[in-house]
Amino acid sequence: MIPVSAQLLSRYKLYARCAAYFVIGCSFLVLIGWATNNVSLQSLFPDMGGDKPLPFVGRVFSSAAISFIMCGAALLLLMTRNHALRIAGLCLAALSLIGSSLGFYITYSGGDLEPIRLFQPDPAALGITYPTPTVAEVSLTMILIAIALLLLPLPSYKRISPGQVAALVAVPIPLLIILSSATQIEQLCNIGGCFKMSTAFAVLAIVLASAIFLCRSESGFASVFAGDSTGGAILRRGALFVCLVPLLLIARTLSVYALGISGDDRISWVFFIFGLLVIMVGFVVSGVTTFNRVETELSAQLDETKGELEKTRQSMSMDPGMMQSNPAIPMRYKRVCLTCTGEFPDSHEICPVDSTPLNRVIDDSLEDMIFAEKYQVIERLGSGGMSTVYRARHIFMNQDVAIKVLKGNSAATSDGLKRFKREARATSAVKHKGIVGVSDFGLAPDGRAFLVMEYLEGESLSEFIDRYGRLDLKLVVELSDQICDALAEAHAKNIIHRDLKPNNIMLVKNKDGKMETKIVDFGLAKILDEDVSQKITQTGDCFGSPLYMSPEQCMGRRLDHRTDIYALGCILFECLTGYPPIMGANAADTIKRHVSDRPAGFPDEYGLPSGVKQIIYKALQKDPAQRPASASDLQDVLAHAAKNWKPPGNQVRPVAAGPWSSPKEAKDENRLL
Repeated sequence: MIPVSAQLLSRYKLYARCAAYFVIGCSFLVLIGWATNNVSLQSLFPDMGGDKPLPFVGRVFSSAAISFIMCGAALLLLMTRNHALRIAGLCLAALSLIGSSLGFYITYSGGDLEPIRLFQPDPAALGITYPTPTVAEVSLTMILIAIALLLLPLPSYKRISPGQVAALVAVPIPLLIILSSATQIEQLCNIGGCFKMSTAFAVLAIVLASAIFLCRSESGFASVFAGDSTGGAILRRGALFVCLVPLLLIARTLSVYALGISGDDRISWVFFIFGLLVIMVGFVVSGVTTFNRVETELSAQLDETKGELEKTRQSMSMDPGMMQSNPAIPMRYKRVCLTCTGEFPDSHEICPVDSTPLNRVIDDSLEDMIFAEKYQVIERLGSGGMSTVYRARHIFMNQDVAIKVLKGNSAATSDGLKRFKREARATSAVKHKGIVGVSDFGLAPDGRAFLVMEYLEGESLSEFIDRYGRLDLKLVVELSDQICDALAEAHAKNIIHRDLKPNNIMLVKNKDGKMETKIVDFGLAKILDEDVSQKITQTGDCFGSPLYMSPEQCMGRRLDHRTDIYALGCILFECLTGYPPIMGANAADTIKRHVSDRPAGFPDEYGLPSGVKQIIYKALQKDPAQRPASASDLQDVLAHAAKNWKPPGNQVRPVAAGPWSSPKEAKDENRLL
């Protein structure tokens, strides 16, 4: 699941509202034109006069203007959180659909239906009528827009939102009209005859359709445009370029009429090409900046792979007899690709992904080995910056366990061993069912430090959110109750986690088949009554996960238990919305935003109680003193605020609470990292 930008979601919703108001305002101007026989207001677009007026500059039918008003108002109502208002919005969309369908039927069937004259300034004038026979493509476009509004509340299926699809289908014909008007093509014909849609109608239709498409960018295909990824940035730039080209064509055509150029208008095309080149240069510069950022992030991964390669070269230059003198360290190798950073068996010589030669490095994995003389390593579950976690089986007790092994570069320093020992002390000091238990800690015969924990069969909260999106408030309250209870126990022992995030909260099945939470990875835990030297915290490592780090943690200040409360506020926000409350372009930008920016707002259509939002925003306060005093206080307020909550109708249905089973396809690499 691609993470979405909360800032982009907010901007898209603002655009949708502004677009709806724009369409409603222009449609009222059209109705005023029909009421006063003002032709300029009826067309909303000047024909520029002259011997060769702009093509497709015609009047917007009063019935079309009324349909635009109903659809624009319906969109505004559907974006509210009030159930009755959303029902009213659906009714307006249904009325628009009925009226446009009648107009389409009358046009093609030749039936005789007397339109309702809502206002007639004089007997000779047509006035404001509804519904009326209209051009077929106008009626068809309005039908598609009304259908898009009616389908908007339906849930998405595999990133396909019915409402968004209908909105996209309504765009092609109006877009062709705009391009034809901009390029001065007088006739654009189809099988049934020539299109006669006016330019003003085409513009209003595209604006309203785009607003419908983007108003719920957190779901469906529109979520790709809100994605906080390189692909999302490229897609947004491509869409912007597609929008700017027709505008540039329109500017060229308007300049021809404004400057009175007749006959040879090559000078206008010169300006058009110049403007197009400027836009292309801007997009190239922006794209290069994006790719440079991606290259910087990728180089960090390559540096780690190159470090392994250098370690192999150094070991190969040593006396081979030395390497084989210790039977506890068998020499095994693997192949790595410096292009895609993939890892492959030693038998491979060419990367199957990009066909580049592979480099041979030492494979320090413990898979299929007997570790510490009593653990049969079964598989690797995942790897972090300091350690690797394996699933193993105790060969004497026949019990599955999870073994966290300190990596060689961390084990070689006293600071790395001290951190590892502190994690073992912190985890074993707290006896709580909601915190993963530690059963063993020590040094293996080959010198590797290890930590043995209970093996959890389940999935992380991060994977659960990826599978289902935002979660039901009732389920979130149940999960929060368990997490807060475990945190309260740890905080009572003067232990803070410092790296609380969805990846470090495991979801497992209890005896009743219901969901239970387990907090894992106390690798960054701090024991408050322990005199931890500054040296341990100043080795250059990045402590915490940027998406969930408190402002004081981002600034390197002294921490207490309230930093975990801030992280829990971030987690609760993500559970209820599907995305983090604060997200920057990269890790450094995210850290900066946690210090200075306010968290994103909750979408109104989710209908969450104000008390729930207030307690989560209180947990996300920049000043630790303004946050809840304890995890128990946070949970008490959250449970009380959500006590009588009922989900509003016509919304995407999130996961409900109840019996739960872990999916077979759940990934293992995030279980204990």
